[in-house]
Parts: sequence; C-alpha cells; structure tokens
Amino acid sequence: MEGLVGRVGPVARGTRRQKPGNGWLGRAKDFAAPRQPYHQDAMQRFLLRSKIHGARVTEADLNYMGSVTIDRDLLEAVDIVPNEKVLVVNLENGTRVESYAFEGEPGSGIIGVNGGMARHAQVGDRILIMTFAGVNEEELRTHKPKVIFTDEKNRIESALETV
Repeated sequence: MEGLVGRVGPVARGTRRQKPGNGWLGRAKDFAAPRQPYHQDAMQRFLLRSKIHGARVTEADLNYMGSVTIDRDLLEAVDIVPNEKVLVVNLENGTRVESYAFEGEPGSGIIGVNGGMARHAQVGDRILIMTFAGVNEEELRTHKPKVIFTDEKNRIESALETV
C-alpha cells in the first residue's frame, strides 16, 4: 500500500488529502441546500386520474415509432390528451408498460400498441389504460377519477365518475 499516490478510493498511507481550493470537489452534503421544514400541505399523493377499462387491442405494430393509439372518442371521455403519459396493463399476461397516448380516428375503436409495447400485447388482448395525477391534501377530498368501461368493439359501455 506504500506509495500509492493518486489511488482511487480510500486514501492510501503516505498521501495527502486534498484541501478546498486545491482541486477538492467536496461531498454532496457539502453542497446540499439547507433542509426545509416539513409541511403537510406540500405533500402530493398520486391518484388515478383516468382509466379506460377492458379495451381490446386492435393493432400491434412493432415497427411503429412507439406509443399507444387510442380512439379519440375514448380519449375525450376520460380526458387524456395526445402525448400524455399512460400506464397500460395487459389483463391477459399481467405486463405493465408506460407509454404515451396517440390520438386515433374517432369512432374507429382503435387501440393500437406500437413499437416495443407490441412485444407485450397481441390483437384481442384486454387492457387497462390509466393516467395518474399528483394532488395535495385539499384536492384529495374532491378528486374524482374518470373511468369508462368498453365493450368488445371498444365503444363506451358505461362510465363511473367516482371510486
């Protein structure tokens, strides 16, 4: 161990520690902002914001650039906007994949899994499509997710305004 000047890791015997202003970078705690007092109202909880339940996959395109294509009528019913982050759960095999929503032709019933997500779902699989929102304690009391249930052709069968 003698003479290991410049060794990475613990300081070897016979070496000098770097001093501030002499190439010393310090540790993360030396640069951390002072701790703020905890405030209950600053905390957010992430709750279900919207859900399309039981939709059937109508397309799976591995060579498409990604996303999940959703009939615009379904997007509007649950207030999902194009490019919004979605969690897709395949009810047939249990996989959960994060992606983003892409707007499909209204009234078409399209639910297309694209890109890498096509490895996790096949045409005919039943899926859930969900979004979540961070809400504070005040919003927690009044938050109501938008949930729709679809039939075999991805038409809205029923809606649930609260859970």
